[in-house]
Amino acid sequence: MGVKGYRALAPIVGATVCRNGAILRLIGVCLPEGAEQIKVNAGEIRLARSRFIEWKGDDETLVFPVVSDVHSGTSSLSSAPDWKDGIWHQLFLDEAATAFGAAFVANLGDIGIDRNRTTWKDEPESFGRSVMAAEKRIYDTFRVPALHVVGNHDLGNARWHISSMEYFDYFNSPLRAWKEFHVEGETWGYWDFRRKMTRVVFLNTSELNVGNTKGKLWVGMTGRQAEFLDRTLSETPKGWTVVVLTHASLHPWIGLWSKETNPRNAPGLSETLEVLKRHASEGRIRLAGVFSGHSHLDADLKENGVQHVLTQSYGLNGPDRLRPMYRYNRINLASSFLIDIVAVKPYRSRTKVFRLGAGGPECDREFPCRSAGAKAFSFAGGEAHIVSSSY
Repeated sequence: MGVKGYRALAPIVGATVCRNGAILRLIGVCLPEGAEQIKVNAGEIRLARSRFIEWKGDDETLVFPVVSDVHSGTSSLSSAPDWKDGIWHQLFLDEAATAFGAAFVANLGDIGIDRNRTTWKDEPESFGRSVMAAEKRIYDTFRVPALHVVGNHDLGNARWHISSMEYFDYFNSPLRAWKEFHVEGETWGYWDFRRKMTRVVFLNTSELNVGNTKGKLWVGMTGRQAEFLDRTLSETPKGWTVVVLTHASLHPWIGLWSKETNPRNAPGLSETLEVLKRHASEGRIRLAGVFSGHSHLDADLKENGVQHVLTQSYGLNGPDRLRPMYRYNRINLASSFLIDIVAVKPYRSRTKVFRLGAGGPECDREFPCRSAGAKAFSFAGGEAHIVSSSY
């Protein structure tokens, strides 16, 4: 679907018209009305929503859009947005969240404060903090609450470093005022949606990251998170559905494409996964799945009762790193976008991921929330699925 049918993005975020009437104001920046770069395919959102409505029926459903691995190269929001930089695309999240009646928005990490997306070179602290400020400025316009999970590119580099707690609180501190939002330790916790009988657990797979430095850990967790998860799942009311959000997948190889960024022996990941397997097998709770980014590809695997779901989102990738069970959509950020909408039916034990933008309906995925099951992929073939999308 081409640019026909697009509409100006600015009204989506509650924009006001600048004084000359020919300019739209977008989060404090005036942009030319009708500029190609500030349009989003409203038709795609309507079509995706119609698929969702048909699937939902009259069932109670918890909905949240996810985005990951933006890896921004923008250190400030200028008057001429570069739509080739995914940081601006996060404005589409609010429109999608509102259209789908989402409870919240989940950013699964790696906004990229350490490196410039264009040059992929380490940047100074001033750059990283400017990226954080630009990110927050965008999310402050949202009509739906947003949760930021910590990624391995969100903590600095060999030149400078910030703590996971500083990053987490910079974006998530407003959520602490919510009665149902609980932070344990420093950067992990859970969010209850009682009407939906669903508990959303968020973890920090970069807890041991001290800057993406050669020879240092990029991914790793202490045993505190496994202990927290065990206790939290034990205390989750019987019959509730549980959603788990992480940056890197807990599975040892489903998202593996770099030994440095996701080593099989990363501390704490296997221990945490074992906790999930045990609780899934006991059947007290319904595990909707573990939703992750990090690997820059679409993949999913049901193994030992745990459904692993990876979203490509805005991360770049290449055919040399893709396996047969993976899918990757080439995307032109200047004219397209990529958002996954996660919809969970807690009373029906069903979960579906709806794709907006690159890949379209063919990238929708549906999973049962059963407590046990054999190993199964939702898509697999002789070679990786690499799609040159026309969206």
